[in-house]
Amino acid sequence: MKKQGVCVAVFLAMYQIFAAGGDHRVLAAEEIIGAATQTSATSEASALSDPMARQAAEEAARQTGEAGSESAAEQMSDVLPHDAADAADTADSMREAMPSSDGDAAGDAMGQNSEGGDESLLPEDNLEDDEELFGMRRGVVHPYVAVGAEYTDNLYNLDKDRVDNLLITINPGIWISLPGKKQIPVTLAPNNASAGGYQYEMEDYERTDRFQIFLLGDLDYRMYSEDSNLNETMFRLQGFARYNFPAGLTLQILDAYTHNQDRFEIGHPNAHLTHIFDSNSIMGTIDWLITEKFQVTGDLSLFSIVYDEEEFNYLERDDLALDLHLFFHATDKTSFFLEYKYIDTQYDSNDPYDSTSDSYYIGATWDTTDKLSFLLRLGLRDKSYDDPQFKDWDGFVFELQSTYRLTEKSKLTGNIYRQNEETDMLAAEDKIMLGAALGYDLDITDKISFGIRGRYENADYRRRAGYSYYTDPDGDPEYNREDDRFIISPRLDYLFTEWLKAGIGYRYEERDSNIDIYDYYSNTIFIDAKVAL
Repeated sequence: MKKQGVCVAVFLAMYQIFAAGGDHRVLAAEEIIGAATQTSATSEASALSDPMARQAAEEAARQTGEAGSESAAEQMSDVLPHDAADAADTADSMREAMPSSDGDAAGDAMGQNSEGGDESLLPEDNLEDDEELFGMRRGVVHPYVAVGAEYTDNLYNLDKDRVDNLLITINPGIWISLPGKKQIPVTLAPNNASAGGYQYEMEDYERTDRFQIFLLGDLDYRMYSEDSNLNETMFRLQGFARYNFPAGLTLQILDAYTHNQDRFEIGHPNAHLTHIFDSNSIMGTIDWLITEKFQVTGDLSLFSIVYDEEEFNYLERDDLALDLHLFFHATDKTSFFLEYKYIDTQYDSNDPYDSTSDSYYIGATWDTTDKLSFLLRLGLRDKSYDDPQFKDWDGFVFELQSTYRLTEKSKLTGNIYRQNEETDMLAAEDKIMLGAALGYDLDITDKISFGIRGRYENADYRRRAGYSYYTDPDGDPEYNREDDRFIISPRLDYLFTEWLKAGIGYRYEERDSNIDIYDYYSNTIFIDAKVAL
C-alpha cells in the first residue's frame, strides 16, 4: 500500500506539471518578459525606476485571486501589465528590492534600473492529498520568449548629431517556483543610483505557504542597425528561498545578478560608450509576526556594481545596508510602521565619495476598499562623507504610491518620491531626485487593452567643491546642474490566446538641463510579441 501511495503521489505531481491545462502562464511571464525586453539602450531604462510597473504587477497578482467569476480572457487582460514600454525603465519599480510583483528592471545613466503572489492557505492547515504535500501545483515551470523591434530617432540621447536606429531583441527565459504559482512570486529590481541598491520600501509579503523557492534566468539578445559593434547579450539570474515557521517567524534570502547596461548618455566625452555593468544584490531577512498586531523585520543586504569600461571605474562601489521595521497592524488592511535604515557606501577606487547614512521613517499602508490603496513613507536622511572636503547632506525624503480602481476594467496608478541618490558624474557629490508618475490602464474588450504612462523627474546635482561643469551663458562656473526629464508612453495590446500576446507603442522622452549639452529629446516606436507556456 505504501508503494501504491507513492506511485499515486508521483503520478499526480507529474500530471500537474505536464498535463494540467487552462493555466494562464503568460500572465506571470509577462512581467518578467516586459522587464527584460524593454531594457534596451534606447528605452527609458532605469533612470526613472518604474514604481508604476511594479504597482500594476502587484495589483495583478492580487486580482488574480479574486477573479474567479471572470472569464479566462478577462483575467488575462487584467493581469498583464499594459506598459511594456515603461517597463523598459525600469524596470525600474514598486518597492525597494521587493518581493512583490514588479516589473521593471533595467538600467540607466547610473540608472535606476528598472514584485505579489497568489493567495493560498498554509499547506500545514489544508493538506488534503499528496499533490499538495509535494507542492506540484500547476505552474511549477514557466518557459517564455519575447521578440521585439524598436525604432528610435536618437539612439545616443544627444542634443546634436542625432542617430536613428532599429533595435531587434530576442528574450528567452524560464522561471521555476516551488510550490507552483501562476504569478511570479518576486521580481527583484535593483536601482544602480540608489544607496543600498534599492529605491523603494520593501513590501510586507504574504505568508501563504510554509516554504517558497523561486529561480529565474533569462537572456536578452540585442542587435543594432546603426552599429553592429553595439550588439550584446544581456542576462540576469534571480532567486530566493523563504521558510515560514509556525510561530510566526520567517527566514528569507534572495539574490539578483544582472549583466545589463545603463542608457546611452552624454555624461562622458565619448557619448558612444556602452555603459555595460554587472551588479549583484544579496539580502537576508528575518521577519517575526509577534502577534496579530505587531511585527518586526530586519534586512541585511550587500549591493555591488562594476562596469566593463574603464571610463566608469569611478562609479564602482559596494553598499552594505541594514533596514529595521516595526509594524502595527491596526486592521487586516491597514498598517503603520517605524523604520530605521543604515547604509555604508564604499567606492572601489573613488574614495572621496565614501559615505554613511542614517534614515528614519514613519509610514502607513492602506487597502481597505475595492477602489483605493496606497503606501505613504515619510523620513529624514542624514548622509555623512568620509572626506571632509565633501559637504554632508540631510533632508526630507518620502514616497507615496497609490492605486485607484475606477471600474472593474480600468484603474489609475500614481507615485511621488524624493530621495538622495549617488552621482553619475565626477563634478557632483550626489543628486536630489524628485519625481512623479501617473498611469492609466483600460481593458477595452476581452482581447484589447490600452495603457498610458507619464512621468516627470527633477535631478538637482550638488556640485563638488573645486569642480565646475561648463560655464553658463553669464560666465559663472559655480552654478549647479539641474535636469528636468519628461516621458509619455501609450501602448495598445492584443491577446490572441492565453499564451500569445502582441503589442505596439510609442514613447516620447525629453530632458531639459540648465547645461545645454545635456539636453535631448527622442521619439521611439516599438512592437513586440510574447509567448509563455
